[in-house]
Amino acid sequence: MLGAMPIEEEDRRRLGQLVAARRHELRFTKEAAARAGEMSSITWKRVEDGLTVRDVSYTGVERALNWKLGSCLRNLTAGAEPEIAGTGGTGPGAVPAAASDEAAAAFGRAMRRITELDIDEDDRAKVISDVTDLYRHMLAAGRAHPTSQHD
Repeated sequence: MLGAMPIEEEDRRRLGQLVAARRHELRFTKEAAARAGEMSSITWKRVEDGLTVRDVSYTGVERALNWKLGSCLRNLTAGAEPEIAGTGGTGPGAVPAAASDEAAAAFGRAMRRITELDIDEDDRAKVISDVTDLYRHMLAAGRAHPTSQHD
């Protein structure tokens, strides 16, 4: 819940539908997505069902789905569509200006390829989480400038 700001059930349901759609796009089970978001599968189900959860749970959802930080709460409070991390923008979770377009494109290609791999969903969730964390650390260190292209 957002402190004193009440969130309507309809808004939570709308976000839950977006979360479920993105999870299906990434080919995650609820359990695998919950592990990638470092939360219980019960909490993940509550998000998808449009029920109340602690604000911190939304950060885990964003991490698991590779959404920009704050996407869930912006959706709940303003109806904004969640943004994929690494796609630009200036808000919280946006890729810093130091990141090159090539780095963001390479990250996007890697994420697409990971979702297409014929691997166990638990392994897929772990790889997506690891690649996302690596990319974010590289951005923070100013090293997200690939020196070679591997297509």
